[in-house]
Amino acid sequence: MGLLRNVLRLCNSFLVSLFRLLPIDRRKILFMSYYGAQYGCNPKYISKYISEHSKNWKIVWAFNDKTRHGDYVGKRCQYLSLNYWYHISTSRIIVTNYRMPKDFIKRKGQFYVQTWHSMLRLKKIEQDVSDFLPSQYIEMAKNDSNQIDLVLSGCDFSTNTFRNSFWYKGEILQCGSPRCDILIDNDGEMKGNIKSKLKLANKRCLLYAPTFRQDGNYDCYNIDFNKIISVLENSIGGEWTILIRLHPHLAHYSQSILSICDNMVNVSEYDDVQELMMISDVLLSDYSSLIFDYMLTLRPCFLFVPDLVEYQRKERSLYFNIEELPFPICRNESDFLKAIENFELPNYRKSVLNFLSKVGSHERGDSSKKVLEYFDNHLL
Repeated sequence: MGLLRNVLRLCNSFLVSLFRLLPIDRRKILFMSYYGAQYGCNPKYISKYISEHSKNWKIVWAFNDKTRHGDYVGKRCQYLSLNYWYHISTSRIIVTNYRMPKDFIKRKGQFYVQTWHSMLRLKKIEQDVSDFLPSQYIEMAKNDSNQIDLVLSGCDFSTNTFRNSFWYKGEILQCGSPRCDILIDNDGEMKGNIKSKLKLANKRCLLYAPTFRQDGNYDCYNIDFNKIISVLENSIGGEWTILIRLHPHLAHYSQSILSICDNMVNVSEYDDVQELMMISDVLLSDYSSLIFDYMLTLRPCFLFVPDLVEYQRKERSLYFNIEELPFPICRNESDFLKAIENFELPNYRKSVLNFLSKVGSHERGDSSKKVLEYFDNHLL
């Protein structure tokens, strides 16, 4: 059996080498999101815009499971299959939102776009937290940055972060974040279609989307959502549903949370969190970068951080003093319930706009358009 595996590995390596001898298709773009796990994030919105507004480019997506991601109807390949190696070897442009593995070697004539996966981030990343990162990851990240041709940035603060921490000295396109375009555009028809798909018509939604903890401590997720729904209905009105979106590392824990509330829908497996934010009336999160995407809607966002001190000590330090953010800070459930009751939308929106000005936001709702213009003007 071991001999057979070695033979197959050698055959695979030989075929991949042959693929690299084939001509590069100057109009083909290969897209990936989270190592083939999703049809979402910045790559989705770039490819979607290109497919709707241009005939200049041929799009291919790489997925772990080719049978999923029904929202994408174009050409696809199995991530890490021979077909994947063919497309990654012959595409003019490669677009992803995560670090490429060490075995990726860009060919001469290829153009590698790193979109990353947030407009802005609270948790420090890459070189800024190198003491927290495994040496293998740092090696992979440096190798990746050496091959990147273009990084997308959503604001001046992010541009500075990439310059200082990403081991990258190349071109940065300050175009905003393609994944955030729909949060600014606020397409009513699209919003209605998403709610219908999730069977949430006429429902108000609170999206609960916390990040994960390395130590596996789930205590911070224990919230009485029945009580929260009651306060929302009394303070704001309407019929409310909780959408729970846990990190993939916590998918197994979602049922424990779901069991404590009837009006709750598990959307942890839903591909596109941007669509979930688009239809949500309130976001409850913590240290996740989603808070900065969601603030573009100017709708209420609350931070539930009962473990703030422990998190910064055990996990990662933060780019901002959390008290200086425009969001109500809740250190326990009682704080959160009071924050809902006392929430003042005009003051909140003013604080958000001031913060966006402070970080130098480039979010105008036309980020995907700017990326396509860059491709057409520089790479055709």
